[in-house]
Amino acid sequence: MKKWLFVGALSLGILGATEEMNVKAAENGISKNVLSEIAAVEQNSVSFFDLYRVFKIAELNSEGIVTTMNAKKDSFIVKMPITSLIESEEGSTTYKAEYQEYLGLFGKSIQLKLTQHGKTFDCEIYTAGDWIALEGEDKDDFLAEFLSEDLQLRTGGHFTDTIGHWAESYIHTLYEAEVISGITATTFNPNGNVTRGQLVAMIYRASSVELDEQEQEQVTSAYSDLANFWGAKEVAILEKQELLTIFEGDQFEPNKAVTREEMAYVTAKFLAFEGLDVGTLNTNNTFKDIDKMNKDAVESIGLLQQLDIIGGENGQFNPKSNLTRAQFAKIFTLSLMLFEE
Repeated sequence: MKKWLFVGALSLGILGATEEMNVKAAENGISKNVLSEIAAVEQNSVSFFDLYRVFKIAELNSEGIVTTMNAKKDSFIVKMPITSLIESEEGSTTYKAEYQEYLGLFGKSIQLKLTQHGKTFDCEIYTAGDWIALEGEDKDDFLAEFLSEDLQLRTGGHFTDTIGHWAESYIHTLYEAEVISGITATTFNPNGNVTRGQLVAMIYRASSVELDEQEQEQVTSAYSDLANFWGAKEVAILEKQELLTIFEGDQFEPNKAVTREEMAYVTAKFLAFEGLDVGTLNTNNTFKDIDKMNKDAVESIGLLQQLDIIGGENGQFNPKSNLTRAQFAKIFTLSLMLFEE
């Protein structure tokens, strides 16, 4: 699938196969080789907020990692269980000894604090009951453990209104996959509604549909109200692939807020179009408000429910309710992660 390489690659680059690295804190009596040296990253090559985005995305790919920004938004702490760092060695003869060494230095979790300092940032690690500054090669080596050397972050994405939001990791992930964009350079509006036109545009960006310019020009829509709509091409293309049949009538109404059942139908059709063998999957719909659903969307909603992509509230799906940008970010990220391998 086009543009959907970031999450898989990042999960390998972050909390990957770590062995030993130099952590020097002579003043605390610590000078052991804890993690080995690997290719260093330049101190100023990644910004403070870029690193924050990297670690927020890592939360979806690395079990147990938690990244928390402070109230002033000038410092954040990354906490990760030491088992995640040495899991590749589990079962080996050295695993137990390495685990005990980590446990003695860091406790059950390694904690890393990054604080914005001008155009760069300070880096500290919590060990022996205190925060120890990492500088020079130690800092570069440590950060290199968490950054893939091939990592190329998309410009922007510093959304101040998503910091601390429950969907933040999903939002950053879809932004890096070039599926979503912000309302402005610094705002995402996570609680705003998704329109029909926006839904189609975002799903098109993640799709494997590839048409040259001539083919795109030749694709036309049966909807009569797309003449002045910026996403008319995307609607026509997905319409041709039969992903939009739930939108009946001769008008698409691209600026109308999309409903949860409409989103579920289009997402399920997208999964099938991209090669997921939905015919072999359970589509049992157990929501209590199934009788309120568009009959064409019942199985689609059931499919996403059984795949743990969608949930309800008190057993209800609320099919006619609007869909927020944050909700879409979570649902569509989980959908795309089905193709991660």
